[in-house]
Amino acid sequence: MEPLEERLKRVSVDKDELVDALCAEKIRPRDVRYSLSYLKYDLSDRIEESLRKRGVHLDEKERSSSVSSHIYAAINKEPLKRVEYGIINSRGIPDEIFEHLTNWEAIYFLAGLWNKKSTPIESKQYRRDLLERQPVPLIVAETIETGIRALEKIHRSMVERGEYKSDIKLPYADEIMQRYYSLRTSFMRESQAKKTKPKGQKQLRLF
Repeated sequence: MEPLEERLKRVSVDKDELVDALCAEKIRPRDVRYSLSYLKYDLSDRIEESLRKRGVHLDEKERSSSVSSHIYAAINKEPLKRVEYGIINSRGIPDEIFEHLTNWEAIYFLAGLWNKKSTPIESKQYRRDLLERQPVPLIVAETIETGIRALEKIHRSMVERGEYKSDIKLPYADEIMQRYYSLRTSFMRESQAKKTKPKGQKQLRLF
């Protein structure tokens, strides 16, 4: 799989459009004309359909089953509902971003989108001033990372309540997190180089 950083470098979206969509007020599912999925297999099918409509076509590796069946087998319904909430709140996110993500990166991105819009913790929310300083690849990668953490946390809370019996192992989460760390390191290296760059010297941009 080509590194996430390299794929996202080719994204040429209007950053202001992306930032506006991320900072828009969250849409609560009950406040829109949207019939939430009642059964888990309906939810899995709806997520697969949404990914297809947004242009997601990359797989982590070759599969012998459908995306929907893979989603159904991998994630329990309660955390999976957060992906559906992310779909509802993804209006305004350019399709081109999804076109450069794998199925699982897109799923985690949607979960992270909802988490950042819905969390009461201010430091975890999208902040326009910060987004305007970050390159698009890092914004996307951090949202994916947030989604992985959020899905794991929701599942663990259900285990603690006795609703689920075993811990969760999100598909390809380790590999995807490694891509995030690599991209984050590149960004930090560039930021540090900017701080130490002699006055008047032209700076090479990584993003």
